[in-house]
Amino acid sequence: MYKIYQVEVNETLESIANKLNTNVDTLKEINGIVGNVSLMPGSFIIVPMLDDRFITYIVKDGDTIYKISSKYNIDPNLLLELNGLGTESFIYPNQELMIPNNNYNYYITESNDTIFDVANKLGKSIQEVLSTNERLFLEPGQMIIYK
Repeated sequence: MYKIYQVEVNETLESIANKLNTNVDTLKEINGIVGNVSLMPGSFIIVPMLDDRFITYIVKDGDTIYKISSKYNIDPNLLLELNGLGTESFIYPNQELMIPNNNYNYYITESNDTIFDVANKLGKSIQEVLSTNERLFLEPGQMIIYK
């Protein structure tokens, strides 16, 4: 998972990498940077998102979704859905997969789900659902009513 990071005054790729517990090569790769570069304060780069709800798994030769899901004791269908993969999708060595942390439960929304529906299905309040999901993405064309 990635997020957009705004460069601060006097920051370098190395200082950002240290701050975010990653490395310069990773930052260069995900931002398409070749060679040395000076970052301008206020500019934006893509950085890996630190998130204790998931771990990153690097696919190895011979891995299958079933083998990985068995290793981490998760439903193979959930693993596919979390990574935007279908049942006919292939995985490749060195591909990164998000593996859900066992300390959390996961629900993949269904067509026409509302936040109210999801909260009811999970037996949670809307606020509880929102507090553990700071980023809920909306689809184009959705109506938001406010006062």
